[in-house]
Amino acid sequence: MKKSIPVVIFVVFLVIVPLLTWFNLNKGLDYRLQNRLELEIKDSIDWNMDTLHLFTGKTSILVTKPFDRLNDFVDAAHEMFVKDDNQVHLYSIDKLHPSLDPIPETYLKDVWARYADKSIILIDTSGFIRNAYQGIDAEIAKLLEHTSVLVPEKKRGSIEFKNRN
Repeated sequence: MKKSIPVVIFVVFLVIVPLLTWFNLNKGLDYRLQNRLELEIKDSIDWNMDTLHLFTGKTSILVTKPFDRLNDFVDAAHEMFVKDDNQVHLYSIDKLHPSLDPIPETYLKDVWARYADKSIILIDTSGFIRNAYQGIDAEIAKLLEHTSVLVPEKKRGSIEFKNRN
């Protein structure tokens, strides 16, 4: 009995722990690869056309037309990305919602026309259009997930040892 306990512990650390680690890492890799495919660059905003420089430096979400759960979406986006960090700009063409910064309908009209069948456009910090979404619940959830992937992680302070002298 006493000899079997070290053997079991040895087997757990030699076989089970590496298998569980591999499984979790593989799931994370699959998740990242899937998001990478979904967030491939679809289009870009020409810097010369973006005369107001609205789409530089921050991830942007542009609502191009109203949809059923617009208020719920705006509340969720503010809660997740704007409230504390302010790393995401929320825009709308004209004044679709009071919490969204309005953009004139004629601003970059050629770009938005290519996505006339979509309600929301996700733009990264370099002005690349990463995806466009309908205003349905499943796609809004995917938009929030994609935005959290694009938003850079906050820089953390370095770990320092306290001087005990």
